[in-house]
Amino acid sequence: MSELTEVKQLLERIDGRLERLEDLADETWAAGATAEVQRLREEFRDRIRRHQATSPDDETECRLRVEVLAAERRALVRLRNESVISDELLLELEQELDHEALRLGVGDRR
Repeated sequence: MSELTEVKQLLERIDGRLERLEDLADETWAAGATAEVQRLREEFRDRIRRHQATSPDDETECRLRVEVLAAERRALVRLRNESVISDELLLELEQELDHEALRLGVGDRR
């Protein structure tokens, strides 16, 4: 299966999840969960945008984000090494960076 076919299938699955979310948002039991529904909408839309990124500008933006995450990670380690932040805080902040990297689809690059 080609990479293009895989991306198309992935986009169809994400789109299906977004449609299902919209159906669920109309359910009575979800009436008080507007913030959660909106957060999930944005998450799915972000994933769709990321996987549709094929232009050089999109690739450039993604690389810029990856480089900024790496710089932020290095800065956090430096702050820990200088005893400005604790090991526990470093781990907590690194987890946030890990989540952002996963959101960008580059979770395996550190």
